[in-house]
Amino acid sequence: MLLWSDGKDFRIPRGLFEKSRALYSGLGDRSGLAQETFFLGLTFEQEGKTEEAGARYREARALAEEIGDRSTLSYACRHLGGLAEARGDLDEALALQRRSLALREEIGFARLVPFALIAVGDVERKKRMFDDARASYARALAEATRLGSDSALVWAQFGLGAVDEAQGRLDSALGHDESAHEAATRLGSKSWMKETGAAAERLRKRLQEAASARESARRADSPQPE
Repeated sequence: MLLWSDGKDFRIPRGLFEKSRALYSGLGDRSGLAQETFFLGLTFEQEGKTEEAGARYREARALAEEIGDRSTLSYACRHLGGLAEARGDLDEALALQRRSLALREEIGFARLVPFALIAVGDVERKKRMFDDARASYARALAEATRLGSDSALVWAQFGLGAVDEAQGRLDSALGHDESAHEAATRLGSKSWMKETGAAAERLRKRLQEAASARESARRADSPQPE
C-alpha cells in the first residue's frame, strides 16, 4: 500500500523518499536510488505536478538504463508514457508504453502485463489504430482471464467497447461495457461501476435512438392508404 493512499498530504511520503534517496546515494546503491527517485516522482504526479514528476521519472529512467534495472525502467517508461499521453504527444506515449510492455514481458511481471497491454491499447485507440488497439485489448483480456484479474478485466473490456463504439459496432460495444460493469461490481469499486455503468447506459440510449430512427424511416417508406 502506498503511504499516501489514505490522504492527500504528500509531504510525509516525499520526505521519506528524499531521505531514502540520500541513504542509497551514500551507500552507492544506484538501483535503490533509481527506485526511490521513481517513487518520489509518483508523489508529484499524484498532486498533478507533472513537470516535477516527469523530471524524477526521467532521472529514474536514466539511472535504471545505466545499471540495467529493468524493473524500475519499466515503471519509469510506463509513467512517462502516461504523461506524454496526457499532453497529447501520442507518438512518444506509444513508444514508451510499448517499451514498458516489452520490459515487463521480459522480466516476467505476469500480473502487470495486462495493464501494460491496456496502456498500449489506449494510446493506439487515440491514434485511431483500431486494429492494433483491438489486438492489445484482446490480449489483455486473455491474460486478465487467465490470471483471474478482475481489475485488468474491467479495463480490457472497457477498451474493447470503446474501439467497437468508435467503429459503429454498438451492440458489441454494449456487450463489452456490460462485462466491464459486471467485473467492476464484483470488485465493489464504486467509481469504476459508475464509469462503466454510464458508458453502457449511453450505448443503450444510442441503440434505442437508432432503432427508433429505422422504424420512422420504415414507416415513411411504407405505402400510404389513399
